[in-house]
Amino acid sequence: MISTPISPSTIPDLRRTSRATKAGTATDTANATVMTTVTTAAAAAGAGADADTAAKASSKTRATKARRRTPDHREITRAG
Repeated sequence: MISTPISPSTIPDLRRTSRATKAGTATDTANATVMTTVTTAAAAAGAGADADTAAKASSKTRATKARRRTPDHREITRAG
């Protein structure tokens, strides 16, 4: 293996790489959270659930959370 001497001009590049790695880790964590939600939805939909069923289950959950109640307690959903 050939070792390359580190010169002061390469140090900012190393810092930039470190920042990019941290940002990538945050993105990976967010993606893992999304996958966990989808997997949970698939499990709730049944053992033989395909991706389409999981997506539907997930959107139903989102629609349920989007509901709000009117003063006279009738449920209405947000448009959109």
